[in-house]
Amino acid sequence: MQQGLEQAGGWETALEHGFLSIWHYDVPRDEGYTSTYWWKMLGRTPPRDGRHTKSEWLELVHPDDRQRMAGELARFLESEEEIFESEYRALHLNGTGIWVSERGRKLCENGVPRRVVGTIVDISRTKQVEAESFVGRELHRLFTETSGDIVAVMGGDGRFEYISPSIRSILGYEPEQMIGQDSYLFLSDRSAADMSEARERRDEAAQIDVAGTNRTLEVRRRDGSTVWLDTSYSYLRDARNQVTKIIAFARDATARVMAEQALARNERHFRSIFDQMAIGLMETNVVGQIRRANQRVAEILGYTRQELCGMTFGELTHEDDLQMSLEARDQMMAGEIATFAAEKRYVRKDGTPVWCMIRASLVRDESGRPEFAITTVEDITDRRELQARLEQNREELERRVQERTAELSRANEELRCEIEERRRVERRLQESEKLAATARLAAGVAHEINNPLAGIKNAFELVKDLVPKDHQYSHYVGRIEAEIRRVADIVREMHGLYQPCPEADREFDLVHSVHDSVQLLEADGSRKQIVWSLPNAGSPEIVHLDEGWTRRILVNLLRNAIDASPEGGEIEIRLISAGERVVLIIRDHGPGIPEEFRSKVFEPFFTSKHRREARGMGLGLSISRSLVDAMDGTLSLDPAPGGGTCATVNLPRLWTSLPIAGTPLLGLDGS
Repeated sequence: MQQGLEQAGGWETALEHGFLSIWHYDVPRDEGYTSTYWWKMLGRTPPRDGRHTKSEWLELVHPDDRQRMAGELARFLESEEEIFESEYRALHLNGTGIWVSERGRKLCENGVPRRVVGTIVDISRTKQVEAESFVGRELHRLFTETSGDIVAVMGGDGRFEYISPSIRSILGYEPEQMIGQDSYLFLSDRSAADMSEARERRDEAAQIDVAGTNRTLEVRRRDGSTVWLDTSYSYLRDARNQVTKIIAFARDATARVMAEQALARNERHFRSIFDQMAIGLMETNVVGQIRRANQRVAEILGYTRQELCGMTFGELTHEDDLQMSLEARDQMMAGEIATFAAEKRYVRKDGTPVWCMIRASLVRDESGRPEFAITTVEDITDRRELQARLEQNREELERRVQERTAELSRANEELRCEIEERRRVERRLQESEKLAATARLAAGVAHEINNPLAGIKNAFELVKDLVPKDHQYSHYVGRIEAEIRRVADIVREMHGLYQPCPEADREFDLVHSVHDSVQLLEADGSRKQIVWSLPNAGSPEIVHLDEGWTRRILVNLLRNAIDASPEGGEIEIRLISAGERVVLIIRDHGPGIPEEFRSKVFEPFFTSKHRREARGMGLGLSISRSLVDAMDGTLSLDPAPGGGTCATVNLPRLWTSLPIAGTPLLGLDGS
């Protein structure tokens, strides 16, 4: 930026009293400098340091031209163009607009715009006469010295009299090295020969076109390599029609010429591949007319390549496949599909059908309009015949496999059902044997304990009245009585594990039984401030079951729910009618059953409670499940959503008790 400012300062001295303003813009920094004349022209005072931003410059553009100029400058900085030119109205301090012409050149580093240097000229009519001469010379100098194209002036003999500095970047020569040299010395041999013929024709023609000619020439660079230049020549003649000056403009066209040559090579290569491919290829226009076909297509269809050209694919397609082909063509033309592939039949010249695999692609021009289609054609007649035979064999094999599979499936299903039933019976048998053995042991132990316990209870009833209430050990009386009751409860549970005989089953309201059971445990629930959510007592649920067993199941499950619930917890009881069955759900909001205990909760004498918290021997769930199974029901304990446990009892609505063979009829009192 500093170097730009110094250069701008030098120009400012030269142009301080002129009518041309120079400017410099540092793109990355968004920092610009404009010479003094610009500010004078607008009747404004320059900034103290002479610098300004792009936004500040746009504020000096007339409002009617401001948006256009912002867009033109942005597009110029993003484009590959080197020269920026525009005319607009600058805003004078008094509010009037002054027409100016602005021109600049973009300087890049590694393809990234770094600076833009240019001039601003007042082109208002009031300034036109006095500025015309100076501005013309300055613009000419700026054009020739900043343009990326070569500008050259030659004498009538073809020797250079002037050449612009851009010759350095294009040919590697300094302008001084080429002054006085014959322009033909820098041409390649073939371009020199072409130009010699042109010069002879020019000398022979007395009335050659004044505008000159345009040519693409191969020119030698200083390092020996060659470049291609697009050139334009204009001839100036004297009164005798002799050429006195040649004005030439040249632009580097190497990339274009190389691309054209590569395109020509690719075209030759493509034609060779097209003609010699082992697969059929043909090109059709938008109406399906064949423009070109290779030899393989001719062999498949039995025509010569010349006969195929001009025919349409509709003439060659089998009538049964024509509609499919027309629909696919219409879809590609409409842009609904990009390519089309199908197996179809063509008709050969001799009238026989031939199966082909075709793949068609539509080529569009730059504007997106359909231009032509390329189609590959592969003869698959032999494959289709083999495929038909294989399909017949496959269908026969599939039929046999299906028959055999059905037989095996039936046998496997029968075997699976038999194995599953056997496993179920074995599991129930093992559980029954285990429970029966445990029950026999528990009943025996309970029987042995029951008699001494009865004696202890009777003796204590006599003794406790003899202990005065003011005795220092009187508080042990209530504790001993509570422990005797606790032992009696355990004995009753042990008796209950050995399945009792059912009472007479009868109809009763299950909702009423739920409310009675909750009332029975009200004291236990009150100690933990349990909140109960019960079924509506006004909506009875009539069932035909063993009511005593049912109440015992309810009490066991509700007691477990109370023990698992936290202080102030909620216990929710729901009854769901399910046709011929009824489902009872008891949910607590406790910590839930640990994963490692879930497979053991129904085992006799198992409890997850701390021994100090346990009020029984872990027989409640075992007894409950035994009673539920006896009434043809199911009992499960599952984790509840959000925490806690759901006890789900599924019972028949109507159950009739049957004698249980081999089950001792042991009463709860041990009789």
